[in-house]
Amino acid sequence: MSRAPGVFVIAVLKRQERDGDKAAANLVRMGCRGVLPSRLHPRLFTRAVLAVLAGEIWAPRLVLSTMLTELLRTRDENALTARENEILELIRLGRKNSEIAKALFICLETVRWHKRRIYRKVGRPAMRSNGKTSFIERAPTRTLKAGVDGSTQIPSS
Repeated sequence: MSRAPGVFVIAVLKRQERDGDKAAANLVRMGCRGVLPSRLHPRLFTRAVLAVLAGEIWAPRLVLSTMLTELLRTRDENALTARENEILELIRLGRKNSEIAKALFICLETVRWHKRRIYRKVGRPAMRSNGKTSFIERAPTRTLKAGVDGSTQIPSS
């Protein structure tokens, strides 16, 4: 399928096949901007073409729902949640677990649990002789990527 700017592909399916939704999803994944049944009222066909020209994707609702659900399920497991980012920021500032718990109104064990999850996601940091972790020093300079749900992740080096 063409991925050239300004070029939009609309597929018209000949007949409703048993695997029509699967075929429609595959066409959208390949870059097709619209998937229409062959028997479509001319007014609706015009709306579909105008929507695609406006940058929208026109496909059966079930196809789009299925694809969106798949996308959300495959969200990067290394993405940090908003709370984990809050805790990571307090760690960067040199706060102790008890200070983090007090600042965020959570118990000490919850702070430890979040830190374990952060370490699992970004890789267990190497402990230095002074007890500080090396990844904390690098973390502020690393770019955080936004996830689908607004979460962020620290890219692997």
